Amino acid sequence: MVKYINLEILILISMLLSFIGIVAWVFRPYSKKKYEEYSQIPLKDEKGTKQGEK
Repeated sequence: MVKYINLEILILISMLLSFIGIVAWVFRPYSKKKYEEYSQIPLKDEKGTKQGEK
């Protein structure tokens, strides 16, 4: 029974560290520009310009 509790704690800690790592990766200071460009993808037409622009 003790082995299972230790395994559960190890899994919990590894999942927590994975979550923190993913959040840190997404919110890196130098990735803001890239994500701003990605957020504009649905607003662009096939030519790569925003709708309404010439």
